[in-house]
Amino acid sequence: MVDFSETVSTSDFQLLIGFFVISIFAMALFILISQRNTIKMVIGTEMLSKSVILYLIGTGFAQVKMNGANGIGIAEAMVVMIVVIEAVVTALALSLIVKAHGHTLSVDLSTLRRLWG
Repeated sequence: MVDFSETVSTSDFQLLIGFFVISIFAMALFILISQRNTIKMVIGTEMLSKSVILYLIGTGFAQVKMNGANGIGIAEAMVVMIVVIEAVVTALALSLIVKAHGHTLSVDLSTLRRLWG
């Protein structure tokens, strides 16, 4: 196993993680704003949550590296909770999309307005 503790400083690691988090977050916001397809919108929300998870893991790792502790701790517990909640929300959203597709034969957001009675 490779030990990166000597090659990458904590500030460089935080900067790299911050760059990835911001880029994933920006792509996800662009997807949510620009798309009318509900499946792509679910993918955008997944990307948003993945950027939050990456941020939590990165800051937890940097905090452990600075303090010298042995585990990630709270960040790790929060990530597990977020992943479980995210899976439930995604399954619910996709099941609603499938049910709406059965009625409208489309996954476009504008055609779903016909279901409003």
